[in-house]
Amino acid sequence: MTALVAAIIAGAALACFVLACLCRRKLAVEDENAYRLAHDSKDPIADRSRLLLLRRTRKSRADARSRQIADVLPLAAEMLRGGSSPENAFATVAASANWPLGEELLQVAREVSSANRTLAQALGSLAQRTQDPDLDLLASAVAVQKEGGGNLAGILDSLAENAQKRSEMKGHLDAITSSARMSAALVGSMPPAMLALLSIASPAYLEDFWASGLWAPILLVVAALDISGLALIKRLYRLDFS
Repeated sequence: MTALVAAIIAGAALACFVLACLCRRKLAVEDENAYRLAHDSKDPIADRSRLLLLRRTRKSRADARSRQIADVLPLAAEMLRGGSSPENAFATVAASANWPLGEELLQVAREVSSANRTLAQALGSLAQRTQDPDLDLLASAVAVQKEGGGNLAGILDSLAENAQKRSEMKGHLDAITSSARMSAALVGSMPPAMLALLSIASPAYLEDFWASGLWAPILLVVAALDISGLALIKRLYRLDFS
């Protein structure tokens, strides 16, 4: 019996390790800078809290930026049709855009005006910093137009349309998967909730369980399987729009 319990615990621990590696592999590169910043403090709880806050802030910026790109690019396209240069068009829309895209485009305008960089180079640096696929396409379009010419206004309209469709699709899929994530959280919280409820409402019902020597490994296996299931569901419903 002891060997069976040990084998179950070892298997559950191995499953937890594999699932944790799968869930964290993609986030490792994205969280590298945030992780270094989070470890400036020697308090592990503060480190983890700061890391989670930075991750949430980064996601909020990315979501807001995706929505704003679809609104900003048509304005820049209209200015180009009116005779403005690409540099002036992006500098003008940057002044009127909201956070965070307005702040980032203002940085691009400052690099173009004071750092002697081309608009394509500044946009390329912005795309590299933010890892935003729409900004990457924008930087490529500006670079191609700079080298070979073409209708940049039309390209901006197409990029804005694609960004709008991407944002709508993300919102639609988030709405669809929200119920599944809520169900997973509810199901995952039921075992500890039922154990706590039985311990308070009917302690005698669990006397034999607590008196046995197997309650600790059983709870460990249940917790490992519960956490593994929640991690797997979270991994399955993590959507990548890059």
